[in-house]
Amino acid sequence: MDINQAFGNALREIRLGKGLSQEKMASAASRVYISSLERGLKSPTLVTVEMIAGELGVHPLTLLTLTYEYLESADLKVVAKELKNLHK
Repeated sequence: MDINQAFGNALREIRLGKGLSQEKMASAASRVYISSLERGLKSPTLVTVEMIAGELGVHPLTLLTLTYEYLESADLKVVAKELKNLHK
């Protein structure tokens, strides 16, 4: 998983947790852009992260922290798989 995918997962998780549709995020960014972010196809600027976080009602660090939690989780799964393969 790369950072764009991790950010997209974090964004989707928070958005859905708040009960917001992509369309409801329109004051921060277009639905198409939000969709692209959630699919890991685009990389947001810091200004965009701040706007999206504001629309979600969270601090930007909350969004970024969850992003890195997704990255670390994915990294741990890769490490566990590699260790499992070593013991075969």
